Amino acid sequence: MLNFVDKVKAYFDPEYAFKATRLREATAFVSSIHDASRATPNYAVAQWDNPEDLDILDLVTLRATSRDKYYNNGFYKGTISAAVDHVVGSGLHAKSTIQRRLIPSLTEERAKKIEEMFDDYFNAWAESTMCDITAKDNFYAIQRLAYMQYKRDGDCFVSLPLTPIINGKVVQINMIGAEHVKSYELGFEHGIKVNKNGMPVSYSIVQKDNTFKKVKTFSKGKRNILHVFNRERAKLKRGIPFLSPVMRDVDAIDQYMKYELTAAKLSAIFFGSITTQSKEDIFGNETDLLNPSEQKQTEKNTIKENSITQLLPGDELKIHQQGRDNPNYDKFVMTSMQKVAASTRIPLEIILTQFTSSYSASRAAMLQMQKFVKPERELFITSFCKPTRDQVITWGVLNGDLDVPDFFENRSAYLKSIWIGDPMGSVDPQKDVKAKVSAIDNHLLTREQATVELGFGDFETNVNILKKEKELIKPLQKELMNVGN
Repeated sequence: MLNFVDKVKAYFDPEYAFKATRLREATAFVSSIHDASRATPNYAVAQWDNPEDLDILDLVTLRATSRDKYYNNGFYKGTISAAVDHVVGSGLHAKSTIQRRLIPSLTEERAKKIEEMFDDYFNAWAESTMCDITAKDNFYAIQRLAYMQYKRDGDCFVSLPLTPIINGKVVQINMIGAEHVKSYELGFEHGIKVNKNGMPVSYSIVQKDNTFKKVKTFSKGKRNILHVFNRERAKLKRGIPFLSPVMRDVDAIDQYMKYELTAAKLSAIFFGSITTQSKEDIFGNETDLLNPSEQKQTEKNTIKENSITQLLPGDELKIHQQGRDNPNYDKFVMTSMQKVAASTRIPLEIILTQFTSSYSASRAAMLQMQKFVKPERELFITSFCKPTRDQVITWGVLNGDLDVPDFFENRSAYLKSIWIGDPMGSVDPQKDVKAKVSAIDNHLLTREQATVELGFGDFETNVNILKKEKELIKPLQKELMNVGN
């Protein structure tokens, strides 16, 4: 962090501020890279004041340490991957649901056609790699990347530029690393400038040539920067890595496992010694065992497997091998992982991917996981998925690809949609299907909801497919009936 004098110098010489801050960040990174959470003010008890953004003073160190653990610690990466797999999975898919009551002039038939048109247009964009500014991933793969970065680094930034391609322009997704959003100018904090109400109005993004580009949050009704993070305080501007509270615990598990593996290797080594009264080397080397200083330099002898030898009278063979079985190994690992589960709200069975208990216990773990998934999906959809879809559909209307004359008069009503993700899964599919059928028969659940929860796709799409299948099967059934007669 720059002090007041540095900020004054930065006003006249931005290059000085850049070098000074880089030096401070490098020093902080080297001094506490292995244990970032120890440096955080959260562990300081005696404080006269506790500002709302106090817990991100060491954000640079926390982010660097989190990335190091993600790439080098299996438990750390596995916990974040478990969150990604359940919240995003194969991708969150949008289905248009126009608010018809807010558009009185819109007929039901016209509304269905527009919904199909919106879905087809957005799906064509989302399934193409042209939605990515690097042309590598489609929208659903980018979702996984964005959510992973948000959990690993604490937040994720995205811009949505209109990029000229062939004969037109396309809305593309540009992922921005969390470390690239920063500034050394007055008025910016952690790379973000806010108004008096705390709303971000501008972002400062580091470019490849170490210059800073200021991007307004909104321009001409278009949102330029999307910021995905979990706000835990009212005035918080940035987020911290997902596993910051248990960073040391996860690291301790990995280190403990390495030590146990080393101990197991050492305990597996066979070592024996022979006590003899002979002056001759029993392994055949001509040397005086009683005078080590006069011993000749000979090659080391090893005992081969399946070999048998006879000792001379008075000789004694001693085997120095200590068996090792640490009874506290499982207890330590499980206790540490339980702390991780309590901090992240992800059930221990999900983190370890082990369902060794009863059906009821396994289902309880999956239901508990849904309590984590639902708010996480809502935050990610609101911060990333929905704004992206809104801009894609809006550009389609502006570009003339989508014919909706009164779109901008009722934009929010037209852009209404639901997002469908991977289902919870099932321990016993037959029981779950019977439960859903019973709920539908008693008018407690719709067929569309049941289809989504069971992971069977979209109800309306399934009905249309079933109609086609029935038409195809009818002639075949008649042929089979004629053959039977």
